[in-house]
Amino acid sequence: IINAEFLENIDFYPGGFSARYGRAIAGIVDVKTRDLDCKIIHGSAKIDLVDSTAYICVPLGEWTVAAAARRSYVDVLIPKILERIPRGEDEGSLTLVPVYWDYQLKAQGKINQHTLDVFLFGSRDRFKLLRSTSDEDNAINFGVRIEQHRALLRDRFRISPKATFTSSLTPSRTMIQFRSQSEELDFDNSFILDTHGLEWREELEVELFDGVLF
Repeated sequence: IINAEFLENIDFYPGGFSARYGRAIAGIVDVKTRDLDCKIIHGSAKIDLVDSTAYICVPLGEWTVAAAARRSYVDVLIPKILERIPRGEDEGSLTLVPVYWDYQLKAQGKINQHTLDVFLFGSRDRFKLLRSTSDEDNAINFGVRIEQHRALLRDRFRISPKATFTSSLTPSRTMIQFRSQSEELDFDNSFILDTHGLEWREELEVELFDGVLF
């Protein structure tokens, strides 16, 4: 859900990772975002048959702001294509319609020895199962939606050329919804799981030797 323009590197640890990753019992995927360094306004865009993506980076004095977004439109194309497929009056169809979007917004600035980051990102994934039937049957639709939003507030204090103290605060929200609905049977049932999280982390990174961090 993170645009490639924001990424510095991605590391996968199947096991043997340090305590800084918490109480994880499976593999760890460590995603690091890059510092924003655009000196002039620049951006990019991509359009294909599945989704569209846009990215822009803007320097604003001592701060730099970048934003990206992506939206799929398979949910628009598939029903139109299926409408053109001939069917008999007693024939129905079963269609899984996916739709997703995500966004990222990052602001970065430097104040003396501090580098401040504000990174907002989120996504929404939805799968809707559409069942169109003959006149003798009832149509029942099922769907599932997963939505998440996070914010990363971070301060990196450069104590010396070889020592950095990092403080970060990460609030988050995740929503999962299951829904079943039928107009003919006059019912609409849904179940929503809504969770909130807040994480505070402090780290001291010291370079003992060239390329060796502690």
